[in-house]
Amino acid sequence: MAKTALGVAKSNPLALTPFLSFMERLISMHGQKIEPSPISNNVTNDALQIMAKNLMLMSYAGVKNDTTQECLPAMFGTLAACAQKCPLFLISLSRDSQPVGEIIRSSIETVPVAMASNETDIALSSITFMKCLVSSYLLAKEVLVMNMNISNNLCLPFVHPCPGILNGVYVS
Repeated sequence: MAKTALGVAKSNPLALTPFLSFMERLISMHGQKIEPSPISNNVTNDALQIMAKNLMLMSYAGVKNDTTQECLPAMFGTLAACAQKCPLFLISLSRDSQPVGEIIRSSIETVPVAMASNETDIALSSITFMKCLVSSYLLAKEVLVMNMNISNNLCLPFVHPCPGILNGVYVS
């Protein structure tokens, strides 16, 4: 299915959009199973992780070949789903011959161009992707600090980097 969609997408880039929508839905539904566990390798979903990686890399290749940028909203939607549901998976994505994180770096480099686009869908999807990426980072940082406080038997409140937020709750 993926190779067929990508083959059609070479002549018609919009044909990749339904495939990217499928990927976004797959990630939204099964992202937790796709996410590699940083703590324990007892429960792994290797087959699902490999399938998701291959599909994401094929999607990335299809979008990279799209000179019209018509697939960008769908790709940013898929990347946003990854940032929310499986950020470690997203960060680790790369083609075999490229350094780890190649896909996320390339996607972030595309954001300024997408934000300057005259197409509202492209600009909004790139902003949503960055918002999800930053939110995932802040959440991971908050969890890390809270775990450090717990492991050190400290009952210190976590001060969020955004003013007015204490322990993840808005305080006026």
